[in-house]
Amino acid sequence: MRLKRFFLYCCILLFISTAIGEPAPSTPHEICTSYSLAELYGYFTGHSINDRYKDEKPGILYEYQEINSRFPIELTRYCEIYINSDFINAPVYSVYRVKEGGYYYLFWALEIRDEARAFVLAFSTYISNRSSNNFHFQNVQNLSDAFTLDPFLDFNDRLSRGVFSYSYCSPDTLYEIEYTMELSDNKPVYRVEKIKLTARKDGASYYSLICDEDLPVSGQQ
Repeated sequence: MRLKRFFLYCCILLFISTAIGEPAPSTPHEICTSYSLAELYGYFTGHSINDRYKDEKPGILYEYQEINSRFPIELTRYCEIYINSDFINAPVYSVYRVKEGGYYYLFWALEIRDEARAFVLAFSTYISNRSSNNFHFQNVQNLSDAFTLDPFLDFNDRLSRGVFSYSYCSPDTLYEIEYTMELSDNKPVYRVEKIKLTARKDGASYYSLICDEDLPVSGQQ
């Protein structure tokens, strides 16, 4: 079976909008239904492309329609992409309200399975309504340590300039960790090389796709 996967974080942010013809909240704060963080995390963790880098064996990738049946999606941002001589309105990310405060985000990748198209879960994360997240990455040695501190870490090995992970710090900044990769028993091991703060909108992370108006406001429920 021929399968291609397109990561939608490469889409131009200028084209992100709400779905055409669908009534939807204009901001996440207008979403009617909220879920507990434990409920969302328990359902989504282990079922995204990003989860394959964690120690546990990843489960089947969830598709958009399957998720929408379990947790109805009220707000999705879309962009228009050109694929196989056709323009399609593709979901970039979806947003849920969290009962404890903040929002839960789902990011999508397009899979081409023979001639069929499916949008699968690429990355899921939670951003609280605290003013900032302070992770103590100074003593981390490898990718497993980083995931232990931040289970919502965005790992990216698709950049020509190297291998990195990103953790949300504030609306303007991310923690960026650079890794070196070596093989151990024919399996990749990612060791920490450098840690720094970087601009959220530098384009290297799924976090850079989130529109400013879709980020939680400190203290907002």
